[in-house]
Amino acid sequence: MIVSTPPENRVSRRRLLLAAGVAGTALGTHLLLRRRRRPSTTQRAEFLAPDGRFSRIYSSFRGTLLVPGDDRYDAARRVASLNPLSDRHPTIIARCAHASDVMRSLEFARLNGLEIAVRGGGHDVLGQSVCEGGMLIDLGPMKAILVDPEHRVVSAQAGLRSGELNDALAIHGLAAALGCNPGVGISGLTLGGGLGWLVGRFGAACDNLLSAEVITADGRRLRASEEENPDLFWGLRGDGGNFSIVTTFEYRVHPVSRVLGGYLAYRGSQIREFTPVLS
Repeated sequence: MIVSTPPENRVSRRRLLLAAGVAGTALGTHLLLRRRRRPSTTQRAEFLAPDGRFSRIYSSFRGTLLVPGDDRYDAARRVASLNPLSDRHPTIIARCAHASDVMRSLEFARLNGLEIAVRGGGHDVLGQSVCEGGMLIDLGPMKAILVDPEHRVVSAQAGLRSGELNDALAIHGLAAALGCNPGVGISGLTLGGGLGWLVGRFGAACDNLLSAEVITADGRRLRASEEENPDLFWGLRGDGGNFSIVTTFEYRVHPVSRVLGGYLAYRGSQIREFTPVLS
């Protein structure tokens, strides 16, 4: 259930992003103290049994399912991170190819009491996109892009990385206001705010989000926008609060024909000349 918050009690996204940064640091410290829990042999045998609940639930799974011992398991569980917390071993990795795969994965995790981690592009500082002994829902294979150059809108699936999306948009002379690194996934970036090279002109990634298709914890498929489920949409735009799993983002994109980049450096003695530039 989504509870509406009166406008006078709402905080700005700027304050919310600052608070989220502090909370994220505290969460990272807490996770360092947690004991790692590996999947038991009994669990693995149950999930792999050809006549077990695993095979029945995933009979129509469109993506790929990996468990410890599979050839691609170790590569699939690793993320782009220097954080030792990211070296974890999920019981099951569900590499989803469609939103329906996400729904089935959530159902399976609920039935079996599994902890869930969700991964978008796989660039992870806090070590939250993989879990120990639970289920990793990997959205990496979901990379569909639909560009509407006339209305300057793009629909992008959650497994995309910033560079992949902007490469597709560049053909039309457009760009999305994403991050500074092309290897960062659009999902975590947008849900966490998304400050990048174009922020000064077009705002953060979350400012340019028009709608999101999501799967809720109870398995419902919803659309969140200013018109539909607006409170959920407000929460998705930079809060990073795990309200749901976003499978598709719809962004407002912008014409960008020339980019000028570089550094401005001033000597300390020139600070008086530099001050008007800041104002």
